[in-house]
Amino acid sequence: MLTKIGFFGLSHLGICYSAAYALKGFNVVAVDNNKKLVKEIRKKEINIFEPGLKKVYNSKNILFSQDLNELNKCHLIFYSKDVETNNQNISNKSKIKREILEINKKLKKQIPFIILSQVQPGFTRSLNLNRQLFYQVETLIFGKALNRALHPERIIIGKKSEDIKIPNDIKNVFKKFSKNIIEMNYETAELCKISINLMLISSIMTSNMISLYCENINANWSKITNALRLDRRIGKDAYLKPSPGLSGGNLERDLMNAKSMFNYKNIIKSWVHLDGKMRDWAVDIINKSLKKKNKILISGVAYKNNTLSTKNSLAIYLAKKLKSKFKLSIFDKKIETFKYGKINLINEKENLKIKFDCIIFVNQNNNPSTLKKFTNPKTIIIDPYGFFKDYYKKNLNKYFSIGNKL
Repeated sequence: MLTKIGFFGLSHLGICYSAAYALKGFNVVAVDNNKKLVKEIRKKEINIFEPGLKKVYNSKNILFSQDLNELNKCHLIFYSKDVETNNQNISNKSKIKREILEINKKLKKQIPFIILSQVQPGFTRSLNLNRQLFYQVETLIFGKALNRALHPERIIIGKKSEDIKIPNDIKNVFKKFSKNIIEMNYETAELCKISINLMLISSIMTSNMISLYCENINANWSKITNALRLDRRIGKDAYLKPSPGLSGGNLERDLMNAKSMFNYKNIIKSWVHLDGKMRDWAVDIINKSLKKKNKILISGVAYKNNTLSTKNSLAIYLAKKLKSKFKLSIFDKKIETFKYGKINLINEKENLKIKFDCIIFVNQNNNPSTLKKFTNPKTIIIDPYGFFKDYYKKNLNKYFSIGNKL
């Protein structure tokens, strides 16, 4: 029976998966070569927010270490680093390949190795490691990552060839999380991960395209989505919310992967173009509605609620686009985690009497009733995702969300 599970790499991916294995009762060894990071985790100072994650730090069955040799005491090892991307959302695959090959030399050959990182088809096979090697598709969502690691809909495992059987002791580990184990070869599993994200992107882009048209003909996208979700072929959990630009990192990364992988470049280019158009949706409204030096409050910094991730955050994009023309302030409960230029930072403890000409809601971390003191009836409300449309139906403010006009 495999009872001691190792993880190398303590980015968001590794922290959430190692925590999930600890909560399932395994003895976990979580290793990273970044001594400062390991020290912060031991002190519970890690700058990652996921519901339920902090309590795992007190668990007696998880060891955080920078000592690679600790992994040689494990029965199964995961490589669990998020793949870094540049400003164009292109993955740095060479870096993780070098690291995997290096640590492979120092690990006992009899210990099976599973790659969790997001890679392109052909990557796992190219490693040619002299050990049992598997690839696992992860589908974590920022803000729900620990819950999804604990309760996946299915576990997708890539192996060297279709006719190889996953050993029963490894299968029994997976069965602690889900009975739905889908086996396939490396390339199929790697493409499966990208396929999931491309299907999500296609839903978002279709929603964006139709919602923009709604604004032209005075139609209501919210009403349309209610009808779509009742169609079993689409479903209640479909990604039907328009997005003012893809954010978070994972979808953008696989959109760029698709550009290099497929021949249907016009389709991919149209998605990239539409994504850029959506990022400027709020900017266009502001430029049409406000005068130079008007005061704007951006509510929220992270790209969505229940996370501290600012990867491709709309708040940062808007700050860059608007700071030269307007007087910008940012309000967030965790404002100390964000530094950007000379923008005025406001926290919830400040008792300011400023009235803003426009408030933009980037996420749901701040309730509109909390910000009421900053508004007057002429304050323009921009709520791209439509988080608070029901609240503002009862108010006199001019309100905008993508695909809906109040």
